[in-house]
Amino acid sequence: MSFQQLLSHLKETPKDILEMIALFHQIPKSDPHKYIFYQNIETIIVLEIEREKSASIKIRLLNDYESGQIALGQLANTSQHIQEAYISALGKQVGINDGRNKYYQLVRDNAKIIASVEAGSFIISVDSIGDTFISPDVDIIMEGVNKEEIFVNFLSDVWNLDSYELLEEYIEKYGYKSLKYIDGWFANLIKENTSFELINSHEWRKEFSLRKINKFHKLVENIEYTQEKDKVELSGKILTIDSIKNRVVVNDSSFGAIEIKFPKGILQKDDIAEKLKINRNRHFSVIKETIKYPNQTRTTYFFDKW
Repeated sequence: MSFQQLLSHLKETPKDILEMIALFHQIPKSDPHKYIFYQNIETIIVLEIEREKSASIKIRLLNDYESGQIALGQLANTSQHIQEAYISALGKQVGINDGRNKYYQLVRDNAKIIASVEAGSFIISVDSIGDTFISPDVDIIMEGVNKEEIFVNFLSDVWNLDSYELLEEYIEKYGYKSLKYIDGWFANLIKENTSFELINSHEWRKEFSLRKINKFHKLVENIEYTQEKDKVELSGKILTIDSIKNRVVVNDSSFGAIEIKFPKGILQKDDIAEKLKINRNRHFSVIKETIKYPNQTRTTYFFDKW
């Protein structure tokens, strides 16, 4: 891809990138290092494109202070609750929703939100998400996952929550912990008499008025929901291995056929064929999650370790 094609994806091209491109064109075609220099510039442009995309996500707090000011307590509360809510939402999306799972800390590190602040009441702008170092395990789990898109979606989906049915859908999609962290943040916003806007560049703007925040808080307070998590040992013959849906079905001697959900991509690792074979007996340590709603109970088994 040419520099011009790559630069067309940027709203503004940094001066240092333009200077590097100008220097690149001065290098003779016969220079063996020219292609390496091209690759380096290409990587820098791609990183800048990703930075611009993530920086377009903004949270504008509408408080009573001067433009650009905020109480430190409210800033800490906002950043902590949003960060923890997002970690839970991302983990749920990739099949890791328990802190005892060995992959949880890797996903947690990869979900770190780096933000900057702007004036205009008080604006938190998301610059990037995740560590610069990616371990092989996280690389497999996160392959094809758009972390910025999940961040936008889990917050914008909150805007639509106005019934218990939608709350249940949100929990299934992003997890109960994510919902509770958002509710904790909203409780503080109510206390501080602060509303906010969620802004996705120039595409859309969602206003969270105090009335809307209060309505959400009361819904979550009144929802009849319990969640239990227990470590369970399963042993038996493997009936199904589905690497697309990230699941294995084992015929446990005590519980019968049990579907075990795996973190995204784990069943596609190169060494998995040695560990799992159809009709072969295998032992699994899993997390049994039981969720009770007013009208139903759901039990799910999540892989923990071999």
